[in-house]
Amino acid sequence: MQPRIGRTLWGETRSGQLARLPFLLFTMSLLLLLMGLGYAISERVRHYVQQHPTAPDQLTELTAALTGPGVILALLAVLLITLAGLNLMSKRLRHMGLPGWPTTLALSLLTVAIGYGWSLPGANGFQLLVWLVLTFTPGNLFRHSHRSTDQK
Repeated sequence: MQPRIGRTLWGETRSGQLARLPFLLFTMSLLLLLMGLGYAISERVRHYVQQHPTAPDQLTELTAALTGPGVILALLAVLLITLAGLNLMSKRLRHMGLPGWPTTLALSLLTVAIGYGWSLPGANGFQLLVWLVLTFTPGNLFRHSHRSTDQK
């Protein structure tokens, strides 16, 4: 049996739903995990630069500091964190009454389009706006009520 956290992050991809508070807690946890990964990579590069002060440029420093297995593990971790975040977004959208994965894909593509067509700060602002809407919009807001019209 899968633990509840693992099921929430990577399971129940077709029918799972997520309320506001768990969405907030899980997305903040993923953000902290991603920040920790970035810090670990930057510390590894800093350590390399201190031992090799004559590296010609920053890209050489980065590629030399991160060995093959380190790069693969970092990319795998970022991929897993990204997929978990998209799954959380899909579940939250489903809880709000919208189609989960189609809306997640549309919002992700819109973010990429804003980033390439306009600016990266604009894409970051759009991501923040989407996150705020997902965090503070009540559940079942977009569900259609099926009330009978012939009742008086």
